[in-house]
Amino acid sequence: MGKVITMPSSNPPAVSSSEAPFTPTDFHNMSMVVNIYHSLGRLTEAVNNLKDDTKSNSEKIEQLIQRTIAIPNIEKAVEKNAKDVNEVGRRHDKDIKELEKIAHTASTFGKIALVLIGSSVVLAIAILTLLYHHLVFK
Repeated sequence: MGKVITMPSSNPPAVSSSEAPFTPTDFHNMSMVVNIYHSLGRLTEAVNNLKDDTKSNSEKIEQLIQRTIAIPNIEKAVEKNAKDVNEVGRRHDKDIKELEKIAHTASTFGKIALVLIGSSVVLAIAILTLLYHHLVFK
């Protein structure tokens, strides 16, 4: 079975002045304990650094995931905007053609109006001349 460790109930024997209070094994053991203590301190610091790095990396991963999720939505938005721009371009071309037709019609009506005004002036002059001759030479 297992070993049982017992602690002596009596006080340790008094050391005579000729004996050293610590043996080389005691110094070795104390040196090992100090080394373990320092190693544990460095290990604790390393664990804390790893926790900080993990938190930072988790935040960066979360940002990348959000951007990755957003990319399809951005692509859809760009595609929709391109479609809308193309539709606006087609409507613009159609509107320009209609305005060209209206301008052509206005130009034609303007020419007709000028002809009518010119004809009216000539006719008015002819009538006035006829009246003048008819009234003056009568």
